[in-house]
Amino acid sequence: MNPQELFCPNMDCPARGQVKKGNIHIHSQKDKRCICEVCGQTFTTTKGTIFYRLRSDPQLVMRINPLTRRTRTLAQRAETLLTGIYIVGCFYNFCDFHHSLRLKLSVGSFDHLWVQRTPAIASGLTDHQWTPAELLNFKIPPSHWDLPKQRGRPSTILGTGIK
Repeated sequence: MNPQELFCPNMDCPARGQVKKGNIHIHSQKDKRCICEVCGQTFTTTKGTIFYRLRSDPQLVMRINPLTRRTRTLAQRAETLLTGIYIVGCFYNFCDFHHSLRLKLSVGSFDHLWVQRTPAIASGLTDHQWTPAELLNFKIPPSHWDLPKQRGRPSTILGTGIK
């Protein structure tokens, strides 16, 4: 978050729209809020963008966005869109490290290292970061198939050997 690249969004502020003037400072690093020194107004860094008031992860939204465009012929079918969303979600959970899931590992008495983790590592599903090739080549075992409930007259095709 670089406050030099931001400007005050307040319509009544005399410094509105001025970039790299030194009037914007970080108000809260955790909440990603800045303050304008001229008018005293606080605002989020995403104010005026498509990510303003977004509760989902912006990185995930940017990956799903191309799937929903009308210009792509494959994405106009619901099955293709659903498959694409599953692939993006799996890549997001198995292949990407997330800054918020890091673990602080103490080294010595005064130093520490950060251990990067994916959501799958954090939840205990895997012990390493997957590569995209590993994710796409993973074989999912078929689900258990149960014999359908018998209705009506017994079938001559199935015979009596299955019972």
